[in-house]
Amino acid sequence: MAQYFYDNQIRRFLLQFAKIFSNWYVTAGKDPNGNPILVRVPIQYGDSSRQAATIIANNSASNLPSAPLMTYFINGLEYDQKRTQEPYFVEKQNIRQRKYDSGSQNYGDEQGQAFTVEKLMPVPYTLRLQVDFWTTNYQQKLELIEQLGTLFNPSLEIQSTDNFVDWTSLTIVYQDGLTFSSRSIPQGTGNPIDVMSWKFYLPMWITTSSKLKKYGVINKIITSIFEGKTIDDMQDDDLLLGTRQKISPYGYQLLFIGNSLQLLPQDQPDQPSNFALEKPVNPDTDLYWSSILNMYGAYRPGISQITLDNPYMDTEIVGTIVVDPLDDRYLIFNVDEDTLPQNTLEPVTAVINPQISGPNSGLPGPIPNVRYLLVSDIASDTPSWGTIIGSQTGKSIAPESQLANTLMPTVKYQIATIGTTDFRLYGAPDNNVGTKFTMNNVQPDGTGTAYTIVEAGTNDILQFNATLMQWFVSFDASANLAGLEYVTNLTTEIQYRWSATPADSVQPGLPAQWMKSYEGYYNEGDYSIVI
Repeated sequence: MAQYFYDNQIRRFLLQFAKIFSNWYVTAGKDPNGNPILVRVPIQYGDSSRQAATIIANNSASNLPSAPLMTYFINGLEYDQKRTQEPYFVEKQNIRQRKYDSGSQNYGDEQGQAFTVEKLMPVPYTLRLQVDFWTTNYQQKLELIEQLGTLFNPSLEIQSTDNFVDWTSLTIVYQDGLTFSSRSIPQGTGNPIDVMSWKFYLPMWITTSSKLKKYGVINKIITSIFEGKTIDDMQDDDLLLGTRQKISPYGYQLLFIGNSLQLLPQDQPDQPSNFALEKPVNPDTDLYWSSILNMYGAYRPGISQITLDNPYMDTEIVGTIVVDPLDDRYLIFNVDEDTLPQNTLEPVTAVINPQISGPNSGLPGPIPNVRYLLVSDIASDTPSWGTIIGSQTGKSIAPESQLANTLMPTVKYQIATIGTTDFRLYGAPDNNVGTKFTMNNVQPDGTGTAYTIVEAGTNDILQFNATLMQWFVSFDASANLAGLEYVTNLTTEIQYRWSATPADSVQPGLPAQWMKSYEGYYNEGDYSIVI
């Protein structure tokens, strides 16, 4: 069974046809200064029947007819055999949509999804229309003929849609004869209104719905260079599927900072590793993007793309490019946020060396929830940092002595809550909240809790608790040697990746540490240009 389909095709042509006859004027006498009084002639759909007469009388028999007025209606619809084309022809078009922003509900300048449109052959028809001019005097007719008659010389082109994929949107309106008056002889009627009829026709097409299909995009092409014997070379795993070399034009490297891309020469001296957490500095080079973009073709601002192949990511980083109008050495890189890793931890305020700076000593005083990523160890109970605890949650004294969250012997603690516990039995000098002690070997008992006193280490994240007025370890690097975390530095806006795999797939044996997530240096072959 055929599916319901209606696309207002004929209706759109009617609306465009009506617009031809909109906003035309006739004179209705003169004002006291002798200037002509202009009256706009409205247009309505309806034939010269009782229905149209009712409309003119404003649905009342007591009202005098209203004129001037134009009405139009369909006078015929005929299949046009002469314009018949191959009925089974199908045209395919590959189109690309502009990227749609659901937030602003607007289309941007970036490339969006790609589609294949299959259009079936439309059916030719001739649409015949008649326009009736309702006037009260001879002069009004002449004015309308003189104004409208010059439009059709010999025809007038109209467009039903602005969709460039629609091959039926254009048509031409032709004149098909004019009847000057509807009155007969003798003229014995009491109706002062006379009707002039003007006939038109336009060739048009009626088409069925098109098939719309998404099509995939080739992201990467892998080729091999054979040595002359195709079969032997294809069976050579080392040649075809084994060791490969990625090459970029001129061997250029890439530096990605913020929204900027800079070309670097091959073997750029003093290139720091991406494991350095500080923000890179743009070196002074004389390499211009035009030299490499011209090798690929005509660059299109805001449409052309660059993809970055980060060895620590499963997907590519994609963004559109625009040459910096102030400096051709840089590209403005508008990254697709969906291709970037998302933060798994709350952002840190800064990356610091706690042995060099501390609160009120190179850093602001303690601020609620301020977070620092450490690049060196820090001992507890220092003048700047005070007593550092391992968590905001106190460990239980009892009764689950075998559980991981219970107090352990020989470990340093700070009393959090007393409950029913006498902490003096376990090594505390007194039984007050805030007292520090080392847990002895006495079997725990009671309902009190205590914070673990720790020494924060390299790669830890410290956070200040305003209620406790203490720093605690929010991220313990030593306890996360098998995880994958992302966090952003609010000072530099750089995102870091916690490279927690001791046997790293990129650099085997790499110790667990923080590194730049996606910004930094890219070697030749680690980026692609899509014009």
